[in-house]
Amino acid sequence: MTLRQLFYRLVVRKHIQKTEAGYKAVGRLTGQLRESGDLPWSWIVDSSRMVRQRASYSGLGEFLEQTQRLYRRNLWQDQPEYVEIWCESESAAGVLCAITYEWGVPLRPFKGYGSRTFLYEVARTLREQNKPATCYYFGDRDPSGNDIDRSALESVRRYGSGEFRFVRVAVTEKQVSDWSLPGAPPKRTDSRVKNFRGPCVELEAIEPDRLRDLCRDCIEQHIDSHALEQHRLNEKAERETLNRMRESLPG
Repeated sequence: MTLRQLFYRLVVRKHIQKTEAGYKAVGRLTGQLRESGDLPWSWIVDSSRMVRQRASYSGLGEFLEQTQRLYRRNLWQDQPEYVEIWCESESAAGVLCAITYEWGVPLRPFKGYGSRTFLYEVARTLREQNKPATCYYFGDRDPSGNDIDRSALESVRRYGSGEFRFVRVAVTEKQVSDWSLPGAPPKRTDSRVKNFRGPCVELEAIEPDRLRDLCRDCIEQHIDSHALEQHRLNEKAERETLNRMRESLPG
């Protein structure tokens, strides 16, 4: 999880107060624990930074071996519906990607309101599917977070997406109540606060495993089991073809 998600886990368990000073304390202590070797480095991720490097191989044999291992047949080309997962931030994408990758579902972090280019590409992709589509959204519950839903939907439909269904999965008012999620009053300086009711709650307040379960449930309800079985048989056969190609190489 990210440092912010760890912070919220401690707030929910009442180990620390939901303040800026509390967040800084978690960051400082987490850094000390990692430096001392008491906390594995891999347990905290920074999804805002990445390495960009072109893939290269020692030879054709390694390339085919990698291709066989990574090869994924497009599951959704044979399914009756199309699904996407949308989220508000990169940190949320870092939690959900394990599930979307498993099922080959597009995961789109909006990073706020999303650019015109980004939203136009969303509309184009939905339009090209030529089948029923559903987009599930994970975002903060606050005046601006709720307005992202409205703004994105308005733009995507204006750019010619065709008909699709939009569902906000989290954070919802019911989840705040049922799961006792920590929140704060909306900022009075926010121009959208007039029509907002209840506390502001960030997506990170929901446990990562619970978010993944929500994401998995969204996707799996659209999977046709017969098409899935045929898909797996085809994918296995194609992997075997790649393996035969690798084994036929000289040396």
